[in-house]
Amino acid sequence: MVLHQLNADSFNQIITSEIEHSSVFLPSITWAKRNDKERLVLERSDSGELRYDKSQFDKPVVLVNSSSNFDGRNLQNLAQLTRDVH
Repeated sequence: MVLHQLNADSFNQIITSEIEHSSVFLPSITWAKRNDKERLVLERSDSGELRYDKSQFDKPVVLVNSSSNFDGRNLQNLAQLTRDVH
């Protein structure tokens, strides 16, 4: 719900990971389609790190969990991800 309140003109893409809960995963699909934006689904390593190259980022909205309720993996590279996105 909050995602759809964002001004889509401020973003070029939406990024999420393969282990997100459906309450995050499905709205990311809808947002991308409604706003004609790229949707990128990134892999998470066994340790929980999000696998990416910062060159993939183009003014993204990033929707990832810090701790998965699916399998308990923690986002080990959260601080680096934050720096790379901003």
